[in-house]
Amino acid sequence: EAVAALGVASRIEGVCVLVFYAIAAGVSIFSGQNYGAGNFGRIAEACRIGMRNTIIVGLGMAALIWPFAYDIPHFFDTNPAVIDKAAQYLHWVPVSFGAMGALVVVNAALNAMGKPLAATVLIIIRMFVLYVPLAWFLQKYYGFLGIVLGLTLTNLLAGLISVFARRYFIR
Repeated sequence: EAVAALGVASRIEGVCVLVFYAIAAGVSIFSGQNYGAGNFGRIAEACRIGMRNTIIVGLGMAALIWPFAYDIPHFFDTNPAVIDKAAQYLHWVPVSFGAMGALVVVNAALNAMGKPLAATVLIIIRMFVLYVPLAWFLQKYYGFLGIVLGLTLTNLLAGLISVFARRYFIR
């Protein structure tokens, strides 16, 4: 049931985060062009705007998803246990969508600037330094909710790290 709930919730999340990849695509093109022209300040500004927009859109999505967290999973599964676990996911994780979007934007800019190693390090930090240990630790005490809380905290921390990475790598 937990695996099915994660499948349901990740499908919903996938649709929600598409907007972040669209924002990141625009930032990527803009960053690559301005990197070639030596306009680094414009890259930093584009990242700031892109990150701000992902946070605003992410919070808006969370506000829309929260009241329907038990209704949306019905489109994918009718098992009450799956719906309950998917609703737990949809109550917590969308709060961190905007922060995850900030990471996506910074990664797009770094890749466009020819800094894929920095972008890869951010992804590795998100997955292996933050998510795996947090999910493992929290699931021991809170079960499935611990995995969900681990992902939420991971996204929030990765977004915060992205802010500092942007300040360090993109000036």
